[in-house]
Order: sequence, then C-alpha cells, then structure tokens
Amino acid sequence: MSWLVNFLTSSIGRKLVMSLSGLFLCFYLIIHVGGNLQLFMDDNGASFNAYAHFMVHNPVIGIVAWITKIAILLHAIQGVLLYFKNRAAKGVTYQVKNKQSSSWQSRNMAFLGTVTLVFIVVHLQNFWWTRHYGTEKPMVEGEEGVVDL
Repeated sequence: MSWLVNFLTSSIGRKLVMSLSGLFLCFYLIIHVGGNLQLFMDDNGASFNAYAHFMVHNPVIGIVAWITKIAILLHAIQGVLLYFKNRAAKGVTYQVKNKQSSSWQSRNMAFLGTVTLVFIVVHLQNFWWTRHYGTEKPMVEGEEGVVDL
C-alpha cells in the first residue's frame, strides 16, 4: 500500500490524478450542459421538468454529485500543489521565455483554473445553495405545471 501512496504523492501520480479528475469533470460538464439544453425544447418545459425530476429522484445522481464535488476539490488541490512544487523546483525564472514552445493557455493554466473555480463557486451559490438554503420557495410540479409552494 505504501507504493500507492508514494506514487500518488509523486509528481507523475499527482498529474495522473489531475488528468483523471479533469477528464471526469469534462464528461460531467457535457452531460450537465446536455440536460440544461432541454430548456430550449419547444414543449413548454416538459422535457426539462422530466430531466429535473429524474435528477432529483435518482439515488445514483446523489452519489455522482458527491463524486463531482470530491473531483473538483481534488483537481483544485492537486493543481495548486503541482504549481508550487514546479515553481520551487525551478528556483529561478527563465531568462529567455520561448513563447513558441508553449501556448498561451498552457502558460496561464493556473490563472484560468482560478477563474473556472470562481465561476463554479458563483454558479453553485446562485443555482444550488440558494435553492437548498436560501429564501426561495421550492418548486413542485402540479396539475397547472410547475408552481411555487
């Protein structure tokens, strides 16, 4: 078991965890956007209501939600640890920066990851936290469609 801990705390192990959590989050994002695109169906929200009902009442979705939260935290923590470990390993900055050998995105990955994390926090605050712990009334589906309680 110590070999696994040693591997996961090595630079390669951290990068593997980072890539797998990032791949999981990309798949999650595709599915999340696909479900939310149901809002554009021309059926007065019936498709989206069915999707929302499925998401709320399926126990597997609750498990996936926790896995997603863990993946976000793991990905962010590993990214910060790798950033500081790589920075400490260099010791000094490069005298000549060869911008042709790397893309703008790869040079600014820490900044872009921080912007993405801020978006996720704001998104969760607006659409999840407010619904669960805010002052908004929960919505239920009645005979007249979706109504406030």
